[in-house]
Amino acid sequence: ILWVAWILTYFSYLQSQNVLTMAKLQCDEFEFGCTLAQGILNWLVIMFQLSILGSIFIIAASAGNVKNANPFLMVVGICATLIFIVLPFFLELSVGVVSTEKSREGINPVLYHLSVICGFVLLIDPVMSIFQRLLHKKSSLLMFVQKHMDNTRLEAAVKRAASFKTNRLVRNACDVHKAAELDGGIGQGLETRYGIAMLAFAKVSDQKEELPAFRETWKRIWNRELFEEEGIWLTTHVLAGNVAQVTVCVLLATLFAIVYSGELFQQGLDHLDKLVPGYSQRWRLLVPLWFGVICGELTIISIISKYIPSSINTILQFRSGGFETLKGNSFLKLRYAVDNSSLLFGSIFWGTFYTSVIVGFFFMILLGIIMWPDFAQIIGVLFANIIGIGLTVMLKWIVLRGYRRVTQQGYYRKNVVLSNVVNIILESWNLALGIGYMLIRGLYFILAATMFIGRVDVPFLSQDACFVGPIELDSFPLIFRKDLLSHDAHRHPYIERLGVMYMLKLRHNDFGSRAGTHWRLLFIYALLPWMRKYRRNDESLVMSEFKFAANRMWTGRMPVESEQSFESSKQEAGVPSELEMLRAENNNLRMLLFGHGKRSHLTSSCPPAPSFAGVPSNLQKSVNTA
Repeated sequence: ILWVAWILTYFSYLQSQNVLTMAKLQCDEFEFGCTLAQGILNWLVIMFQLSILGSIFIIAASAGNVKNANPFLMVVGICATLIFIVLPFFLELSVGVVSTEKSREGINPVLYHLSVICGFVLLIDPVMSIFQRLLHKKSSLLMFVQKHMDNTRLEAAVKRAASFKTNRLVRNACDVHKAAELDGGIGQGLETRYGIAMLAFAKVSDQKEELPAFRETWKRIWNRELFEEEGIWLTTHVLAGNVAQVTVCVLLATLFAIVYSGELFQQGLDHLDKLVPGYSQRWRLLVPLWFGVICGELTIISIISKYIPSSINTILQFRSGGFETLKGNSFLKLRYAVDNSSLLFGSIFWGTFYTSVIVGFFFMILLGIIMWPDFAQIIGVLFANIIGIGLTVMLKWIVLRGYRRVTQQGYYRKNVVLSNVVNIILESWNLALGIGYMLIRGLYFILAATMFIGRVDVPFLSQDACFVGPIELDSFPLIFRKDLLSHDAHRHPYIERLGVMYMLKLRHNDFGSRAGTHWRLLFIYALLPWMRKYRRNDESLVMSEFKFAANRMWTGRMPVESEQSFESSKQEAGVPSELEMLRAENNNLRMLLFGHGKRSHLTSSCPPAPSFAGVPSNLQKSVNTA
């Protein structure tokens, strides 16, 4: 709502006629130099208004928009909303690049009223925050406000989702081990428990879960399953874009009402009534107009309803491996220039506006041409040809269905001669039908491209068609995914749980010892042996990519010196490097789990004692502790 209020305020008071007149140069407007200078000046004024005044308003109005905020920041937010949005509606003045003098023409009154409505909505949150401080803690009104107007519920849902996903992970692993036991082999010396578990996992690893469809997604949003179980966090750009799309829907409906009630439009209707005496012809204009407006509004509603489900499905595909992530070759593009997500809000707003206007005009003009009497003969010939082509294609489809059953079996032909003759006939016939096919294909592409102007959430062009040399034709779906990933990198349930562990480590120094690290590795190796492929301990692990400082901090061995001096002092003393120690640690854990020999497995009462030849003494102690 904050961004929508700023858009409405900009077009209401910062783009008025007085402001445009002030920025007009005194020169011959038909000369190229004057036109160029005027264009540069106009865009400089727009840059100043949006970047400076917009930043001041957004920052000031957002102040205090957090729980338990400083009362002074709440007052600053209230004052910013009053000064930039509410007061200009009631006052008329002209100061520099700002003019609040009202115009009663066109859509301007609607912009003024929508702007002030958004201003009053923005005042609700800081005012209710002040009431929360004044009300008694057990007040029913306070409980209602905390339940429906507080962000704490979403934060709690992410934490519950972390517990739910962790428990589901363990339950699924237990089911795999139960299936392994039912398959047999354990206790008979044929396979180790590790091998049986890996075989059982290989049988179910290809199982997939279908992404929720459109209706199913909204159903799971309504009953909060996606928040409580998947930990979905809707980004600000998606929510703000949806509000902006609703605003576009209202503005277009209002614009149609203004045009319909205008004097010029009514004169056109009266002129149509005079064309045929005794018969009203205004319906030839009203029906296409209403049809175009309805198509435009339905297009906006369709786009609004699809943005949130599309965002959720994209997040789930990134989490489940449907899209390439860290190990993908193209993932580096998603990590570069994340600040481009600032393009999304304006793109969603204007893309929806362009889509609805183009779709509305297309269907309005198409239906108007069909219903206009001067085009009746042309439309009749066109429809006759369309019907003829349709009947011919239907006849072809019926004949080919019977022919394929008799002469073809998949890629193989039962009657080679007949198949060759029919293929020659079809290729000759399709020379004429191809005219209509390509025309229809072109119309499909134009209509689909128009519909996807406002859909920056999904790619319209494939990877092969999106690039013309080094130029990317449509980069907005990539930017949209960058925004989703940048939020999910902070709001993923596992990231939230890992953050809690790190915060506990910082708060309690004895939390997370080396013995605990080995116990967690033992637990993972035993219960989830297939997770070992994600542990980076192979030859591709280079020193520059591994954060040893973070590893030492987590295991309780904080370096006293800097990392470089610490490594150099170890090399001088002949102490093995961290990489060698990690490899030795991994080898000893393997011996703890699987022991020596072919028949050794975890069902034995005690694992064999590991060999510590060539292993540093501090690592021997840590393994023994584990």
